Amino acid sequence: MYTNKMENSSFFINASLPYEILDNNKRMLRFDNYNHIAEIKVEINDRIMKFTGLNSRKIEKSIEIAKSVKIKKSEILLFKISNNKFSELPATSVFYMPIKEIITKVYNKGSMDIKNRTSNNKLIKYAKFLEQLGIIKITVDGETYKFSIGEQAKLIEIKSKNPVMDLFDYSLLHGYDYLYNDIGIRSLSPYLKIANSLYYNVSKLGKNITVNENELNEFYNYMYNTKMEDYKFDVYLDNLSRVNIIDKKEDIVTGNRGIMEKLLKA
Repeated sequence: MYTNKMENSSFFINASLPYEILDNNKRMLRFDNYNHIAEIKVEINDRIMKFTGLNSRKIEKSIEIAKSVKIKKSEILLFKISNNKFSELPATSVFYMPIKEIITKVYNKGSMDIKNRTSNNKLIKYAKFLEQLGIIKITVDGETYKFSIGEQAKLIEIKSKNPVMDLFDYSLLHGYDYLYNDIGIRSLSPYLKIANSLYYNVSKLGKNITVNENELNEFYNYMYNTKMEDYKFDVYLDNLSRVNIIDKKEDIVTGNRGIMEKLLKA
């Protein structure tokens, strides 16, 4: 832990935390840096210096929050550069079906009408999400919700060879936070976290890496403060491999070349 120089009778504490990265059984030491995690105020009276704001629990909490923010940013980046491969996972595809259904019907037929009924609540919720992105427009006529093509969809359509798929990709790309936090596609979470445990290291080293399942599970534990049972971890890795988010052969895991190259250019 270190500090910057004093200014206006106060200074900030920064932290640099070491951790190990594994690649082909080679261990390398890297650091995660966190700036301005605590402000220390200094009062000088009669040559006596009094420091306030230095609280170990507060500092630890600040580091944990900063770490979570950094990890979440890396998750979002991975999601955005994956060409929506996460939507191909069986456990998550069911949540994306309403989005595909609305986009397909509105684009192909020009509009879509549904009744305001309890059975349609989820569909209406997804429609409002698409309206926020400009993919559709919603008008209400009595008990009927009318969906039509939005302005953003028209712009995407002009440049697109496959408008329906491009509109779907745009929706997932720009709507990650809403889908994950508001609609609550929680089944995506373990897949994204496990994949991020690998690609976070790829980003740190600036190249692809090769690890075994146990080593990756250890780093997953470091990042998310939890360790998954080995058999569950293996199942998640197999599913990630099937949709080409990672490459896996027996118990050896490496990054998918296409995703890795996009990540390093981001």
